[in-house]
Amino acid sequence: MNNKQDSPFYVMLKIISWPFKSFFRILIVVITVGLYIYQAVAIDELAREIRTLEGKHRQLENDKANFEVQIEQLTNINRIENLAKEKFGLINGGNQIENLVIKKYEKETKLIENESIQLAGVK
Repeated sequence: MNNKQDSPFYVMLKIISWPFKSFFRILIVVITVGLYIYQAVAIDELAREIRTLEGKHRQLENDKANFEVQIEQLTNINRIENLAKEKFGLINGGNQIENLVIKKYEKETKLIENESIQLAGVK
């Protein structure tokens, strides 16, 4: 019994420690697999969100292009001239309107009471 490995305490310790070593190995494998699955699910969710956002982005780009076309149509000089003739009685003095500046609408801009907008060529 000079050998340390032959002592009953060491044999008992070896018998008891064997299941714990296996348990920890299995636990490490389970945790690793669990983290891998969690990561795969997280990546899948992010990919789905990216696809959704890309679809929304394309839709917004299409809307922007449509609005730009509408702005171009609504600010066309010939359309504005025709509206001015029909609705405001614009008199065509032989001169064609070459440049018309359209100011952006601002909420703070208000007309003072008795102030009116003067249009060139309007009766």
